[in-house]
Amino acid sequence: MQIFLFIFILLLIMGCATPYSSDVPTKQSSLTAGMVSKQVIRGKTTQADIMEIFGPPDLVTMKNEYEMWGYDKISREAAYTAFGAGLGGGGAVGAGGLGGLAGVKTGYSTQSTRTLFLLIYFDKNNVVNDYKLSATRF
Repeated sequence: MQIFLFIFILLLIMGCATPYSSDVPTKQSSLTAGMVSKQVIRGKTTQADIMEIFGPPDLVTMKNEYEMWGYDKISREAAYTAFGAGLGGGGAVGAGGLGGLAGVKTGYSTQSTRTLFLLIYFDKNNVVNDYKLSATRF
C-alpha cells in the first residue's frame, strides 16, 4: 500500500511541474573583462563595432564633445547542498518520513553576486577615445 501511495504522490508532483519555455530567444551577454580588453581598442574601435560586440548600451549620455555609453551586467550564483537520510523505507533526502519511521534533512546554501560596469567614451568621429571598467564580487 505504501508503494502505491508513493507512486501516486510522485505522479502528482510530476504532473504539476511545467517546464518553462519562452518564444523570445535570449542571448548570453558577451560583457566580460576579457572581451573588453580584447575587443575595445582606443583610437580604433567604432560605435558600430561596440554595438556588434555588446549590443545596445544600457546608458547613453553626452559630456562636452564626448558621447558615453554604459553597459551594466549583474549575475548571481546560488548553491544549496542537502544531506538526508531515511529509515524504514526511504533513502532519499527526507523520504524516510513518507514511507517509514523518520526522515532527516540538513544542508547549507551559498550565494555570490558579481557586477561589471563598462563606460565607453567616444570622440566626435564615433571612435573609442577611452573606457573605464569596474568589476566587483561579493
